[in-house]
Amino acid sequence: MWKFRVLVDEVVQSMGINLVSRCWCCIQPKSETMSHLFLTSYTAAKLWRLFDNVADTSLEGLQLSQVMVRHYGLPGEDNSKLYYLPVCWKPPEGILKCNTDGASRGNPGRSSYGFWLRNSVGDLVYVQGQEITGRH
Repeated sequence: MWKFRVLVDEVVQSMGINLVSRCWCCIQPKSETMSHLFLTSYTAAKLWRLFDNVADTSLEGLQLSQVMVRHYGLPGEDNSKLYYLPVCWKPPEGILKCNTDGASRGNPGRSSYGFWLRNSVGDLVYVQGQEITGRH
């Protein structure tokens, strides 16, 4: 079911919507499929090669579904070969944590920013975001 949670061109086309597919992350344009995005694109392939070197595995010739089963196991099974350690930072009492984000559509282009403050127990204290206008 995870295949339909990432809206790549392949999924949009399966819904009957016609469009020309192009992966915008690649120098040599390829069709944007789940397999391309997570396995064969330049960035994904580079990351998997790094992972393979550390984990002493090889994904050569495997399809995306095979990679998922190999590294994450089948749904409902607890045989994952990957482990993770959640890392959290809690601000000390009386200190605020500030998270920020920003976006731009081209340069020059429309831009916006946002930030939010949380206290030491994680409650939202303040939020602000808006479009950046004017010329500098």
